Amino acid sequence: MHHRYRRSTETFYIDILPVVDFSLYSRWLTVHPDPVRTESELTRYLATVLTAVDMRLQTLSLTDTQLNVRMVTPYLSTVCPAQ
Repeated sequence: MHHRYRRSTETFYIDILPVVDFSLYSRWLTVHPDPVRTESELTRYLATVLTAVDMRLQTLSLTDTQLNVRMVTPYLSTVCPAQ
């Protein structure tokens, strides 16, 4: 009887910290005037983008290696910097 053995793969996690500056945050705030909703929608958008990046990485043909993207809680600059 012949058995097939799966090669062990090494998994690397890529932690990404999205940073949203005040100008981008304020643009989202014009669409969703509630700051809590703005932060929620921005976080959801960033998670969607990074999920797509992770899915793309899963399609790479890397020998014995798997790459996974994880999003760290985004940093949102909610205060206008001093001029």
